[in-house]
Amino acid sequence: MVVDIGDASAPVVVGTYSGRSGVQLDLEGNLLFASSQSSGVSVIDVSTPAAPTLLTTLPAAWAMGVSRHGDQVFVGDNNSGDTKLLRSYRMFASAGYAESGLARSLGINPAGTTIKQWRVTAATTGDVQLGVSLDDGTSFANAVNGAWTYAATPGSALRWRTSHESAGGAHDAVCTSLQLDWRAPAAHIDDVTDIPGDQGGLIRLRFTRAADDFAAQTVDPVTGYTVWRRLDDGALAAALAAEPATVSAKAAACGDLPLRESDGRLFTLGQADGAKAMPVGVWEVMGSFLPTQQEQYVFPAATLADSGATIPWAVYCVTAHTAKPALWYASAPDSGWSTDNLAPAVPEGLHREPGDLLAWQASPADDFQYFSVFGCAVDHLDGTETLIGHTIGTSLAIGGLAHAHFLVTATDCHGNRSAAAVLDALTGAAGPVPTVTRLYPCRPNPFNPSTTINFDLPQDGRVALEVYDVRGSLVRFLVDADLPRGSHRATWDGRDASGRAVASGSYFARLEAGGRVETVRMSLVR
Repeated sequence: MVVDIGDASAPVVVGTYSGRSGVQLDLEGNLLFASSQSSGVSVIDVSTPAAPTLLTTLPAAWAMGVSRHGDQVFVGDNNSGDTKLLRSYRMFASAGYAESGLARSLGINPAGTTIKQWRVTAATTGDVQLGVSLDDGTSFANAVNGAWTYAATPGSALRWRTSHESAGGAHDAVCTSLQLDWRAPAAHIDDVTDIPGDQGGLIRLRFTRAADDFAAQTVDPVTGYTVWRRLDDGALAAALAAEPATVSAKAAACGDLPLRESDGRLFTLGQADGAKAMPVGVWEVMGSFLPTQQEQYVFPAATLADSGATIPWAVYCVTAHTAKPALWYASAPDSGWSTDNLAPAVPEGLHREPGDLLAWQASPADDFQYFSVFGCAVDHLDGTETLIGHTIGTSLAIGGLAHAHFLVTATDCHGNRSAAAVLDALTGAAGPVPTVTRLYPCRPNPFNPSTTINFDLPQDGRVALEVYDVRGSLVRFLVDADLPRGSHRATWDGRDASGRAVASGSYFARLEAGGRVETVRMSLVR
């Protein structure tokens, strides 16, 4: 019986439950646990006192007592003999649920993206049934653990559910981890990052495939992707908007998007057409390719400028197309920037000419901007050098200057400076070619916001210079390219591959070249 004792002098019976006889009762919130000598432990929902409801039964051969603490229910079991057991059950249901043994998520998709495919991957013990709802929990579809499922009715109000059934004895069913993935009709851009170790002008765009890019999909599968870059040239955008749209063989991969052509480049204007809405702006085709049912695609796309004193953001989006020209989907836009990561080569042919003239060969770098000439007591740049001057030519007068060594570097238009060519002031001999792979301590160290890392290469070859944190996780590639023998340098600005400033702490620069690996420690202090 459920008795109201609000007035202790006149208790009132407000509800009854007819079932197994109870040896001991334990009430926790709206859940009543009643042990029975012959029928285990009954879990009764008393949230409606007038109508108690049996939710489930916890197995026990001869339950003599019951007690709940948190999510654990402890049952004293006489086991029909002299053997005494203490059984423990983990409860996943709580007061307020209409069903027993259920765990549900809150709403997961606040952006309201329409979902067509989903997958639940869970670590479970016992009989756990997985389910997914796309209508905010009104109905759930059973899920096969780790398998993609195509939604019978696409929706946006995403929730997951686990159903736990007791498996006859020592414990109930348990789910220790759960991951939910989903795919929308449009692709999703995951990141836009600089391609390391290049001369700039390119980014690496990664995006997750669209929901219909699966081998088993037979109804309107994705037949191609097109990558677009937004045009931020106001004058050209206005001129294109004033021209009529054209359609040509070049536009076959763009569905029925209205295109404009200018100097061999294809553009479209943003439009709002229901689910097919193209983001606002003028968009230029970067390239198209066929799907191969990959979880994630990688596409190198051009930028309009490289980062320097300012960051020239480039904005991209991806459209997924089907065999029906009018059926296509555009991703949300995302942005990034490119960086020229490579310094010019060390100036060659450094020598001293009559008349106290220091001379060298012209730089072959397309982005070369100027040479710098230094005087120094040592044969490398260590912070004590004296700047003699800058020049775009291939010589500089050094008459009357008393330095043990003269050094010349080349700098490109993005501020990347080469390692130095060295000349001994007394002998007139150029600095020796490195004979071993060597990574020098960075300077300055500790540093904020940036530090320079110098290294020597005894031969031409592939070079990888990377930054790692103390956990061994890759933070950023600084160099990933073929470099000539000689002395080189790279600069780290304290940012990761996505351009985010990293936290203060210790980091490691790791150089791999010519079959050798060298590592130095760096300290960033914000």
